[in-house]
Amino acid sequence: MSFSLQWRTAVEVPSQALAFYRRHLVLIAGISLVPGAQRFVSLLTDLPGPFPVVLEGVTILARVLLIGLIVRLAFWREPAGDGGRPGRFLRERWPSLGIQAIMLGGLVAFFNWIQSLGESVHTAVMLLVMNPTVIAFTFVWTVLAARQVVTYAPGDRLDPPQVAAGKP
Repeated sequence: MSFSLQWRTAVEVPSQALAFYRRHLVLIAGISLVPGAQRFVSLLTDLPGPFPVVLEGVTILARVLLIGLIVRLAFWREPAGDGGRPGRFLRERWPSLGIQAIMLGGLVAFFNWIQSLGESVHTAVMLLVMNPTVIAFTFVWTVLAARQVVTYAPGDRLDPPQVAAGKP
């Protein structure tokens, strides 16, 4: 497979993830504000007793709910196709997953670097903003990458004609 095919396969997911994120912005951002608010409060206050642990538990539950919701929406409400050949995807398109990992890792590293530049108020605000944006988008991207693997059907619109016909 050519690099251009792997690249097209890799960039298809972030493009779909951005559209998915925009379609479900209120729901995704709303749930993501829970961990954002928890991080904001935790950085700016010294909460007594069990409150920090309880709030961290609420954050974990909100993130699990968010990922579950994204999976439900991506696989059941907006399916990419009827079944697929994930084994074939992993044999033929595995480099595209590496390209996506590099792109996603670069995005996360960049925003972590920006976050590290500030003081506590700046960091608290950055975490409040990053939870419903960067972190939520990362969840969407990851779920849609998994959907791409699971629903892969040779002969889809990304395949050149000779691959779609079963020729190498």
